Amino acid sequence: MNDGEIRCIGEVLRVNRTLAYLNIGFNKIGDEGVKYMFTAFETNQSLRKLNLISNSKHGGAEYIGKALRANKVLMELYISHLNTSGDAIKPICEALKANKTLVALSVVISDLGDISAELISEMLKINRSLTKLNMLGYTMTGKNAMTIYETLKANNVHIECMFGYAAEAMIIAGFYELFKTNGDALKLKCRLVSVDSLEFIQKTIKNLEMTKNERPLKLLDLSGGGIKNEGGKIIGEIVMANKTLEILEL
Repeated sequence: MNDGEIRCIGEVLRVNRTLAYLNIGFNKIGDEGVKYMFTAFETNQSLRKLNLISNSKHGGAEYIGKALRANKVLMELYISHLNTSGDAIKPICEALKANKTLVALSVVISDLGDISAELISEMLKINRSLTKLNMLGYTMTGKNAMTIYETLKANNVHIECMFGYAAEAMIIAGFYELFKTNGDALKLKCRLVSVDSLEFIQKTIKNLEMTKNERPLKLLDLSGGGIKNEGGKIIGEIVMANKTLEILEL
């Protein structure tokens, strides 16, 4: 499905009053398609969930932000290949300061640098509706992750999960602590996990189990991390020692 075909769907969404979930992931939607889709969302009053993952690399943060300001019904939005840098993500963050209906947002952006991390952090200080936030940045560093983590720690809203492609071991442990005190069942997710990171995770899990925390680890997702040899051995030791883990994704 290309941009021209998406334009037709956008026209339908302007007047449709029954469609609640639209999945158009894994297509060839680019800049123009994103523009058509989110312009339609400014008036659509039925769709609750939109999945746009794995389309062509695109911009469109301006149109997404404008739609999130106007739309009062969309609850879940999943986007990938959002091409941003610097403060290009600002329209989305500004819109989410006022949006009170979106509860789940998953965005893969090309450059989650210092400016983007600050914008996300400032948004989280104000937004009180998001309960699930995945902000994957291919250039996300431990410093960027810590900026966001410090805000989440002070925010009373439970964020189900968050991970970056280059989060450092200490940051991973920090998110683990956050989930322990802020969620019903602990979920730990991260990508590109090094042996050092795995050893830190192993130590953290062991320490938390010794404290008999009330929210034990239920899910451990290390998929896409390219784990090999020694890393696999450490994961095996974690699983053997853990008594609560229900889901393991590698």
